Amino acid sequence: MGAWEDGFAAGYERGLLQGSMGRKPTIAEASRGRRIRKRSAGSAKAKPRKLTAHNRFMKKEMRTLRRKHPRMKQTQIMKKANVAWRKKKRGKR
Repeated sequence: MGAWEDGFAAGYERGLLQGSMGRKPTIAEASRGRRIRKRSAGSAKAKPRKLTAHNRFMKKEMRTLRRKHPRMKQTQIMKKANVAWRKKKRGKR
């Protein structure tokens, strides 16, 4: 006998009939090993972080490099942008 015949099918059907698919498990069910998703309290109200100087530079540089080199791969564009950032940063010192 396979796992399906050993009772898996009965448990699956019982879950469908009781509507346990898609509902939040009870504490008793969770203690039996089922997973509960925790929702963070302030996730809907959280403000996005401010962009750093590096983020702002990379955003602008990537845009210009993509326009200049439309067929270049993303990894190569990223490398060029990083080289430009290092040069800019080195010039500030």
